[in-house]
Amino acid sequence: SELCQQLEAIGKGGILDSAPTIFEGVQQEYGRVEKALRAFYPDEAAEAPPHLEDIFDPSPLEDLKSLEELGDFSLQDTIDLFFDDVPKRLKAAHSAMKESDTETWGREAHTIKSSARDLGGKQLAETCQKLETLGKEGINEGALDLLEKVQEEFRAFKSVLRDYLKAQS
Repeated sequence: SELCQQLEAIGKGGILDSAPTIFEGVQQEYGRVEKALRAFYPDEAAEAPPHLEDIFDPSPLEDLKSLEELGDFSLQDTIDLFFDDVPKRLKAAHSAMKESDTETWGREAHTIKSSARDLGGKQLAETCQKLETLGKEGINEGALDLLEKVQEEFRAFKSVLRDYLKAQS
């Protein structure tokens, strides 16, 4: 809680130079607290939410930031395009599932996977890979459940990525 208070205080102060370091500390402490709680409440461990580092890996974003320095590339435009494109692709995948068109929803999952991976969306990319594999193999069973999971993970990734970008600016 002390680290969160520090993060809150620097956010209110508007000087965010130390925010990434403090946020890293928050993530580490969260992992320690979660581990202790899982040991204390083992029955709830199966229901625990994913770790932040399972949802998001910032290293691909750092690679993309280096492209901005070369010109003719905007990371923010790329992220905005991703946020605008994914809901359309999810809708197309859902429609394709109604028609049992495994090739189309597999292709949509592939596209989301690639973009998510490029932006650091680890868990989203992994789930899209599973969905893509079902599509390639022509398997409809379980696909709708995976698509719903992709939708949830997209919302989680979007939130985490926005928070990360705010902390970086």
